[in-house]
Amino acid sequence: SRRRLLALLLLAFGPYTLFLVGYWHADEERYFLMMMPWLALLASYALWRGYDRVAAIGDGRWAPAGLALACTALALMIAPSWPYIAKKVREEPALYQADTDAYRWLRANSAPTDVAMTRLPWQLNWVSERPALMVPNTADRAAFLALARHYHVRYLVRDTFAQPSDATRQLLDGLLEDDELGIELAYQTPPYPAVVDGQPTTLVTRVYRLPATP
Repeated sequence: SRRRLLALLLLAFGPYTLFLVGYWHADEERYFLMMMPWLALLASYALWRGYDRVAAIGDGRWAPAGLALACTALALMIAPSWPYIAKKVREEPALYQADTDAYRWLRANSAPTDVAMTRLPWQLNWVSERPALMVPNTADRAAFLALARHYHVRYLVRDTFAQPSDATRQLLDGLLEDDELGIELAYQTPPYPAVVDGQPTTLVTRVYRLPATP
């Protein structure tokens, strides 16, 4: 029944939504993608019911008005998102070009078992088909190196699209300048033009090779 369906949807998505809003403080649309098909069905149902009610007035004489109202409501729902979507489609692919270039280089120039450390492990793993480890947000040199050795990290990717904390970036800069660690630049992408926060810039991703650990 309709009541059971609504109860099932509330049980399925209610706790998840409360968790995201109350604890995780999610501010990215990707966390809500699983809910979009159901929200689209709910919006379609509301539009249809509105049209059906108006069309029933006067033995169907108001059907064209009901259709016009439904189309207007649909346009009003879509319109606020359209500039945001257009901006993402226009600008966002360029933000990933340098990172994707580096991931493709890893796929062509590293062993299938080589582990790479990055701020975007899901993205690197998908493109490069290599095991990936998140760069931790830490300023502890010993903890960082212990983690890298434990997972036998062979490559460190300095992504352009996602950056760790300032303290972690300072730590990474210091590690790369320490000749005793033997970390070397393995690949640097060409500069890719992009727009970041409304300002034109160029993005370069660097891949560093770490010494093999026993």
